[in-house]
Amino acid sequence: MSVRRSYTRTGPTPELTQKTLTGRGFGGFVPFRELPDSKVRTEHGIYVVIPTDPSPPSFLSTSPAGHLRGRDPSVTAD
Repeated sequence: MSVRRSYTRTGPTPELTQKTLTGRGFGGFVPFRELPDSKVRTEHGIYVVIPTDPSPPSFLSTSPAGHLRGRDPSVTAD
């Protein structure tokens, strides 16, 4: 059975917190470090990652990904 919800946007997007997402019908919150051992659903849907650290993200200066056709996959942080 598929459940479809529609929302009318009436103002600014609320802060994406577990509380606001739960109020909008999301559930099954699992800490990222526990994902390999959890029974998170695998079907199509919307999945949200909520950062718990308020500091801005940091980026590597070069990508550790493999090079395809001799091209460096690194891009600037901008």
